[in-house]
Amino acid sequence: MAPSQRIRIRILSLAVGTAAASGLGMIPVHRLPRPVRAGYVLLPAVLSTGVSLLAQQGCLDPSGDDDPILHGLRPPTVPEAALSLALGGLMVWAGVAGLRLDRGAEGFLRRREVPAPRLWIGLATGAVTLASTLLDTRDPGRDDPSKQA
Repeated sequence: MAPSQRIRIRILSLAVGTAAASGLGMIPVHRLPRPVRAGYVLLPAVLSTGVSLLAQQGCLDPSGDDDPILHGLRPPTVPEAALSLALGGLMVWAGVAGLRLDRGAEGFLRRREVPAPRLWIGLATGAVTLASTLLDTRDPGRDDPSKQA
């Protein structure tokens, strides 16, 4: 692929990602119906816990049989289950913190009589997303051990 085409694709990707983040940032999540807020908090937690448990199933059975295919999925050990549940708990905490942060940011802007506070929150979300993406990709060879001195 030509470098100019890669650059255009990269710019388009950044623009779409920034626009999507801005649009999602404009949604007043803390004002959505209770079942939607519960799903916003619980769905990522359940998925994280489940993916963590499934990922640990790829580990070799500590009983000594080295062929996990023969056994299929094994029950998780207590430390594995505890780690997965702790990860799910962290995700619940992050979801609740996000809802409170959303409510607090909107309230802060409303108290200062900022016009269209959700628009500003959305723009800030897009700006933070763009900045973090650019910072994350500014040195593509930093994680490649073959390019390190």
